[in-house]
Amino acid sequence: MGPAVNTLIYPANEQGHVVIDAAVNGAPVRLLVDTGASLVTLTPADARTAGITSGELVFNNRVSTANGSARMAPVTLREIRIGQLSIYDVPAAVLENLNISLLGMSFLSRLQSYEMREGKLTISW
Repeated sequence: MGPAVNTLIYPANEQGHVVIDAAVNGAPVRLLVDTGASLVTLTPADARTAGITSGELVFNNRVSTANGSARMAPVTLREIRIGQLSIYDVPAAVLENLNISLLGMSFLSRLQSYEMREGKLTISW
């Protein structure tokens, strides 16, 4: 018998997006699952909620987004927790002009697997 696998399942909304209520550094943050984002990306407001002060942010990168160019500050998140799953020391970024924070590949790639099928996201670890 292989190791026990823990699984979480999240349904997509009417737009086909999966939005997860997570805890970032212990603070509640809503994250849109985005496999096209290489990093977990926080809005400035969510970064503040998670205890990241503006003084810690160095906006030394620019990225092009659907809304045009934006400044980005790299950060490392102590913990992202969804359900019973905690992932520690997650590379992330804070992005100006972002409407909703993104759960990107710097989190998803640490899972055993994730799969989007028939309007449901299944996360296993």
